[in-house]
Amino acid sequence: DTADAFVSTDTGVDAGPDPTRLDNDRTDSDCDGLSDAVEFSTIHRDGQKTDPDNPDTDGDGILDGIEMGKTSSVAGSRCPPLADADPSDRTSPTNADTDGDGIADGAEDANRNGAVDSTETNPNLGDSDGDGIPDNVEDADRDGVRDAGELELKKLVGGFLLQQRDL
Repeated sequence: DTADAFVSTDTGVDAGPDPTRLDNDRTDSDCDGLSDAVEFSTIHRDGQKTDPDNPDTDGDGILDGIEMGKTSSVAGSRCPPLADADPSDRTSPTNADTDGDGIADGAEDANRNGAVDSTETNPNLGDSDGDGIPDNVEDADRDGVRDAGELELKKLVGGFLLQQRDL
């Protein structure tokens, strides 16, 4: 009997993203706001692609879709709503420190909403406040927030960083 010879290989577990699926434009396997089609096909500046099975490819704490300025979930996916609070301000989903200042993007965008809020440093600028002093010097513990007790540096004078109390 041929029916008895059939053995199911379906384990009930999704095998994960598949680049040959015809509906990848409507599939978001990791619910990061990017369709699997986008994740399989987009090559970023650093030559990397996002991982369609990892919602935070670079591990910085910000969803890949938020880093790419997405304002809604993938149409047709079963993913929860997602919206970047400032889609014009994008960071790299494949580089945890877009501006290279030693502070991870997710620390600089502490609430991970895609916008640079007044209490945050800018993950696209190594000197968020434009005072000539890099964020990683002003934010000694590199958590994206200048805490009480960290240096309040104001000027670079003659090659020396002066603290506010020295001015």
